[in-house]
Amino acid sequence: MIRAADSDDDIIAVHKLLMVMGNEVAREPVDPIMVMEHIVGLVRKQGGAVLMAFHESELAGVLGLQERHQWWTRSTFLADAPLYVLPEYRNTDVFPALLQEARAIGDMVKQRVVIVRNNPNRRPKRADHVASLIGYSPFGDIYAFYPR
Repeated sequence: MIRAADSDDDIIAVHKLLMVMGNEVAREPVDPIMVMEHIVGLVRKQGGAVLMAFHESELAGVLGLQERHQWWTRSTFLADAPLYVLPEYRNTDVFPALLQEARAIGDMVKQRVVIVRNNPNRRPKRADHVASLIGYSPFGDIYAFYPR
């Protein structure tokens, strides 16, 4: 089941899940206050949303959507900010369900949806395959250089 976060309890649950994400993938120290401010901004302001994916009754993943634009244009799109599925739910229907819901929202508001794959623990070929089945097209990759 997918639904939008809309209550203080939802915001707290999403925050807890994103702190787990930080422990798994962050290359910089995660600031819990900044994470909370970001979630509150997505949930409480226009131009953003947080989708919560449940597996049975457990929160298994989240997908934040935020309206953005490239630096060279005023045309906007919906970008993931953030996307995370707990490791134990990665071989379930959670990830595809989040992508399908994001696409449905994009269709409804006539916006492109851009998802960035940046979790080094994901299997890129599987994620790419799932995304292509739902109708997402490759948009390139984002690379980051982290000095050792």
